[in-house]
Amino acid sequence: MFGIVAPAGAPADIIAQLSSTLAQSVQHGAPHQKLTDRGFTPIGSTPEQFEQRIHEEVAKWTELIQKGGFKAE
Repeated sequence: MFGIVAPAGAPADIIAQLSSTLAQSVQHGAPHQKLTDRGFTPIGSTPEQFEQRIHEEVAKWTELIQKGGFKAE
Protein backbone atom coordinates (compact mmCIF):
# COMPACT_ATOMS: atom_id res chain seq x y z
CA MET A 1 0.00 0.00 0.00
CA PHE A 2 1.24 3.45 -0.76
CA GLY A 3 -0.25 6.84 -1.32
CA ILE A 4 0.50 10.50 -1.49
CA VAL A 5 -0.07 12.78 1.48
CA ALA A 6 -0.03 16.54 1.90
CA PRO A 7 1.08 18.66 4.83
CA ALA A 8 -1.38 19.13 7.68
CA GLY A 9 -3.55 22.16 7.07
CA ALA A 10 -3.32 22.02 3.28
CA PRO A 11 -6.37 23.76 1.76
CA ALA A 12 -9.28 21.39 1.09
CA ASP A 13 -9.75 22.62 -2.47
CA ILE A 14 -6.11 21.84 -3.28
CA ILE A 15 -6.44 18.37 -1.72
CA ALA A 16 -9.60 17.71 -3.73
CA GLN A 17 -7.96 18.75 -7.00
CA LEU A 18 -4.81 16.71 -6.36
CA SER A 19 -6.86 13.70 -5.32
CA SER A 20 -9.04 13.86 -8.42
CA THR A 21 -6.10 14.30 -10.78
CA LEU A 22 -4.02 11.55 -9.20
CA ALA A 23 -6.95 9.12 -9.03
CA GLN A 24 -7.63 9.60 -12.73
CA SER A 25 -3.97 9.21 -13.64
CA VAL A 26 -3.55 5.85 -11.91
CA GLN A 27 -6.67 4.45 -13.54
CA HIS A 28 -5.74 5.08 -17.17
CA GLY A 29 -2.89 5.19 -19.63
CA ALA A 30 0.83 5.03 -18.98
CA PRO A 31 0.76 5.57 -15.19
CA HIS A 32 -1.74 2.71 -14.79
CA GLN A 33 0.32 0.42 -17.01
CA LYS A 34 3.59 1.22 -15.23
CA LEU A 35 2.04 0.48 -11.84
CA THR A 36 0.43 -2.78 -12.92
CA ASP A 37 3.64 -3.87 -14.66
CA ARG A 38 5.36 -3.53 -11.28
CA GLY A 39 2.74 -5.62 -9.48
CA PHE A 40 0.65 -2.82 -8.00
CA THR A 41 -3.13 -2.66 -8.11
CA PRO A 42 -3.94 1.02 -8.65
CA ILE A 43 -7.05 2.12 -6.74
CA GLY A 44 -7.23 5.90 -6.85
CA SER A 45 -9.34 6.30 -3.72
CA THR A 46 -10.57 9.46 -2.06
CA PRO A 47 -8.59 11.07 0.78
CA GLU A 48 -11.21 9.78 3.22
CA GLN A 49 -10.93 6.22 1.89
CA PHE A 50 -7.14 6.37 2.09
CA GLU A 51 -7.30 7.64 5.66
CA GLN A 52 -9.64 4.78 6.59
CA ARG A 53 -7.29 2.27 4.97
CA ILE A 54 -4.36 3.65 6.97
CA HIS A 55 -6.32 3.26 10.21
CA GLU A 56 -7.27 -0.32 9.27
CA GLU A 57 -3.67 -1.22 8.46
CA VAL A 58 -2.34 0.29 11.69
CA ALA A 59 -4.94 -1.64 13.72
CA LYS A 60 -4.16 -4.90 11.89
CA TRP A 61 -0.40 -4.64 12.32
CA THR A 62 -0.64 -3.40 15.91
CA GLU A 63 -2.67 -6.47 16.83
CA LEU A 64 -0.27 -8.81 15.04
CA ILE A 65 2.78 -7.26 16.70
CA GLN A 66 1.18 -7.40 20.13
CA LYS A 67 0.00 -11.01 19.74
CA GLY A 68 3.40 -12.03 18.44
CA GLY A 69 5.17 -10.38 21.34
CA PHE A 70 7.46 -8.43 19.04
CA LYS A 71 9.48 -5.62 20.60
CA ALA A 72 11.53 -2.84 19.04
CA GLU A 73 15.21 -3.00 19.87
